[in-house]
Amino acid sequence: MPTTRTPIKRVTRRRITPKAIAIFRQMLDLEQQCSCPDAALFKCDACKDWWRHHNALHDELRLKPWEWPVYSNLEGDDPKAIARFHALTAASDAAGPAR
Repeated sequence: MPTTRTPIKRVTRRRITPKAIAIFRQMLDLEQQCSCPDAALFKCDACKDWWRHHNALHDELRLKPWEWPVYSNLEGDDPKAIARFHALTAASDAAGPAR
């Protein structure tokens, strides 16, 4: 006997873990250490480390492959990336000072 089922529409929420906060803070520090003459080059050691951390943060947040970049703090970029930046910043601030 068939039944009618009403699917539950769950809201997907991304959980920002303490590890994600630590990676994000390291990425912010690496942005300050960049010594590239042009922002588009990304050839210094700090930039290379930043991209390694970016990949780790992408994995930690369990983002889809097309959700790239993980975050952005530049006007005119993807609104979802900007929202992730604000969420990561708020989570970092709420977590307290870095250890």
